[in-house]
Amino acid sequence: MRRVLLTGLAAVPAGLALGVVTQGVDHVDVRLRWVGALGVPWLALAFGLGALARARTAGAVSGAVALVVATGAWYALHAASMGSIRVAPVALAWATAGVASGAVFGFLGAHWRAGHVAPVALMAGAFAGEALVLATEWPRHVAVTVLAAEIAIAAMLPFLLTRPARAIPLVLALTAVATIVMGTAAEEVRAMARAAGWRGL
Repeated sequence: MRRVLLTGLAAVPAGLALGVVTQGVDHVDVRLRWVGALGVPWLALAFGLGALARARTAGAVSGAVALVVATGAWYALHAASMGSIRVAPVALAWATAGVASGAVFGFLGAHWRAGHVAPVALMAGAFAGEALVLATEWPRHVAVTVLAAEIAIAAMLPFLLTRPARAIPLVLALTAVATIVMGTAAEEVRAMARAAGWRGL
């Protein structure tokens, strides 16, 4: 229990950094707002924290804490800049999604660290699935830059993270399935956020 609490606390700075950076890039260069609007880098943070935590329960907790803190930081800065707290329902919707997705990907990161390959396919599928979903919603010039980068990352992850290497063909096959699953999940989460009043990218 002590280890779980400590890993959860250790995830707070990472969450704060993610929330501040993704909110801040929009004010640095308008072109970076598309990068800041991506959701899968948030999942990748949870996955990484889970891998560092090693234990699955600790990984799930650290992932959930990081994404909830990141969401809180993002919307706190947004509310401060807009001078309004009317975004509270949207923040709550995204925080709810953050708890669930952060816990899942934190668990997956720890599971991967324990020597399993399926988490690699799910992480790669998350990148590819989001890119395919956003390609139907975002402008074409963004799709051929930002989203193409997501597809490239999805293609590389099985080769970078799969051990042993002989499992790569299996991971590639699982990634194809995971792309559909994660793309569908991304659509559902975005629909939930829109129902709460979200009007983001």
